[in-house]
Amino acid sequence: MSDDCPELPCFCAAFRRVERILTRHYDSYLRECGLHPSQLWILFFVHGNDLLTQQELARQLSMDKATLSRNLKLLIRDGYLETNPGEDRRTRLITLTAAGKKKVKQAIPLWEQAQKALEEKLGKDFEGILSQLNRLPGRLNQ
Repeated sequence: MSDDCPELPCFCAAFRRVERILTRHYDSYLRECGLHPSQLWILFFVHGNDLLTQQELARQLSMDKATLSRNLKLLIRDGYLETNPGEDRRTRLITLTAAGKKKVKQAIPLWEQAQKALEEKLGKDFEGILSQLNRLPGRLNQ
């Protein structure tokens, strides 16, 4: 998409358009390791926060339970994540497997390339935009 895109009067529509462009960007880099960006973010997050419940993970990633469930099933099927019993029968803890750790290690350089390419496209605005995006969930969930 070029700079001649029509301006959208709705924040949601404009944000979704950018989201689709960014997803395609990261997809093009991650294709080599067989992960989609949404799957990689889940693996990254579980890697840094082992033994989370699905509910905690959904809350931390601001994902609806159905979308997270679909992604978790694929990641479990592929052997990157596993679930273990929690404190009670209703709770399952999500952990990264050895294969999951290997997949994260394989994906990191690809993600770094995607990140660097995006940083080059956005220039000095990159850090400011990222900072603003990281603050939005807290401001919008109040």
